[in-house]
Amino acid sequence: MSISLADVLRQVELQPGRVYRCQVGDLRVEVRVERQIPDLLPAPLRQCDCMFDPWTDLPTPGTVTLLQAEPGCPLLPDVPDIPVD
Repeated sequence: MSISLADVLRQVELQPGRVYRCQVGDLRVEVRVERQIPDLLPAPLRQCDCMFDPWTDLPTPGTVTLLQAEPGCPLLPDVPDIPVD
């Protein structure tokens, strides 16, 4: 009768973060214990979950006007007011 490794490990009190090693014949066996972290991602969105009910009508956009820009004369700074002393 053979017993699985999982069945044997269920009988042992394992601690997360520990590494257990043993020698079986000329083979070295190592078991690393890690705590399984729950999946924090949300479940994928299913088609039946979408229940959108439009409650308003959006207005259509108004007329669009295109303007042609032309370069003009540069604006010069004001002449500084220097007092005479």
